[in-house]
Amino acid sequence: MIYIHRYGKNYGPYSEKSIRSFLKDGKVTQKDWAWITKSKRWVLLSDHFAGKDRENGSHISASTGSSDAKASEYLEKILTLVASNEQNMALDMVQSLNNIKIFEELLKGCRIEDGVIRVPDHNPPIAELFFLELIAHCPPQAQIHSSLVRETVKRLFLCLDDKSGHNDYNTVKSLHPLCKFPNLTELHLIFEYDQMISAEALSSLTNLSSLDVIGNLTNINALSSLTNLKRLSLDGCFELTNVDALGELKNLTELFLLGCDSLINLDGISNLLNLEVFGYSCSVGEISVLDNLNGLRNLNKLRRLYLSNCSKLYSLDIITSLKNLTNLNVSYCSQLTDIDALSKLSNLTKINFHGCDAIKTNPNNA
Repeated sequence: MIYIHRYGKNYGPYSEKSIRSFLKDGKVTQKDWAWITKSKRWVLLSDHFAGKDRENGSHISASTGSSDAKASEYLEKILTLVASNEQNMALDMVQSLNNIKIFEELLKGCRIEDGVIRVPDHNPPIAELFFLELIAHCPPQAQIHSSLVRETVKRLFLCLDDKSGHNDYNTVKSLHPLCKFPNLTELHLIFEYDQMISAEALSSLTNLSSLDVIGNLTNINALSSLTNLKRLSLDGCFELTNVDALGELKNLTELFLLGCDSLINLDGISNLLNLEVFGYSCSVGEISVLDNLNGLRNLNKLRRLYLSNCSKLYSLDIITSLKNLTNLNVSYCSQLTDIDALSKLSNLTKINFHGCDAIKTNPNNA
């Protein structure tokens, strides 16, 4: 059975026969994402059917038969849709036509430089996500800049938080285009805090060693497959209540949980024994529900610890076991009074307690 993903929603399940009928009727396209229950992963419909169609002598491939004039005609329509802030519809047309010349024209002058998608100036501006979709679906035969070849992309910095007011296409509905970049090792994502974006599509990026997300990422259980991660920063996951899913990330050395206002405890990271740097903060003006640091008890390799806006934190007694701690930065923990643990940490070289006004004596030495 097959589920179809379009514009942030899942549909199905459907049989393969039904999907082929939908393709014929134009209800779905070859470039739609599909969840195949047998393989338990997201793939493009074209990739799923390619093997079976080859057996029948009819492989799905990009169109090259259309004349240049016809391609130019479609290209003009696509650019008109883009200019009219109808980029979803424009992308649908691009995927349906699957014409190499159209991809080549739309990606002309586009490149990835130091992980950033560089695009020519357009009026009105075209959202970065539109180009990411184009790159993700571009036929391998297309003559495009070498930096856009999906298999060679190792780093991506994507700012999907559009403040220009020119378009709303960067209102991200899913991260599924990233599934087409299997060799990514470093990924930075920024999107608006009022959006809730599922991490599900990231589960296939098993080569990632560094992941930074600014935005309300949900379903972080999907991150448990990213066992090569060494650095993870989640900033703005304000509905996250626990981090149990991160317990599988045994190679993590740096972990930051920022703006995670609903986080109840840190128990889920208690077995991340390679962790050297950890930071937690609650958003300014919000009341943290985290009232203890028990999950840090066994992290003997921890060297740097950052805590901010922990309004229910009264004591640091739990950190007495962190014998390798050298840097402790605690700020705006208004109820913190018990810092006796510091006397048992002989390796501490930097201490900061800015804004912790309930502490009677000032321990700052840096």
